[in-house]
Order: sequence, then structure tokens, then C-alpha cells
Amino acid sequence: MSTDKLEARVSDLEQYFKMLAELASRQEARHSELSQSFQTVVALLQRHDERLDEVREAQSDTDQRIAALVDAQIHTDEAITRLTARVDNLAENVDRLTGRVDMLAENIDRLSGRVDQLTENVDRLTGRVDQLAETVDRYIEGRNGQG
Repeated sequence: MSTDKLEARVSDLEQYFKMLAELASRQEARHSELSQSFQTVVALLQRHDERLDEVREAQSDTDQRIAALVDAQIHTDEAITRLTARVDNLAENVDRLTGRVDMLAENIDRLSGRVDQLTENVDRLTGRVDQLAETVDRYIEGRNGQG
């Protein structure tokens, strides 16, 4: 093999290593994005919990108002009907939110699997590049020994 071809192969290997470094960098960025997404989901769940506390407080306030209406016997049936509609609406909202959280969890699971696959691919590729580098080193040593 001529020196030019050998230099071209070495240059190709250097470019390949650069590409691997870029892939590793992208992998780290994707991992960071996944971590940020997870933090966002956690923040959303915390906010959801806070809002449920607010709903509980609002419901408690509504219960006090209903008790006052019952005591005064003013529009008891209308107040109960409104409260029932609100609770039904809240239940629907909670059901929708639960569905969205479940979808997010599934998406995170799928993304995690894909990240794991990518990591395995990069590991295999790194092993192959190492093998190739060893082969090139042996070839160069063989050429130097014959020279």
C-alpha cells in the first residue's frame, strides 16, 4: 500500500473519530434535553398537586357556602346542582390530565429505550473503531519492519 493511500486512510480515520466525537456530543445534548423534559414533567406534576390543593380549598369554601345556604334555606337545590357540575368538570379535567401524564410517561419510556439503543450503538462503533485503529497500527508496524 502506498504512503498516499495510507495517509488517506489515516485521514479518513481522523475524520471518523471527529464524527464519533460529534455523535457523543449530540448524545450528551439529547440526554440533557431528556433530563430537562423530565424536570419539566416533575414541575408540571408539582403544579398539578398545588392546583389540586387550591381546588380542595375552593371546594371547602364552596361547602361552607352551601352550609350557609342550607341553614338559611335559600336556593339549596340550585347550589347543589352548580356544585355537582363543577365537581363533574373537575373530574373530567383530572381524567384528561391523568391521560396526558400517562402519555408523557410512555413517551419518556420510549425515548429512554431509544437513548439506550443509541448508547449501545455508539459503544459498538467505538469498539469497531478501536479494532480498526489496532489493525492500522499493526499494518504500519509491519510496513516499518519491512522497510
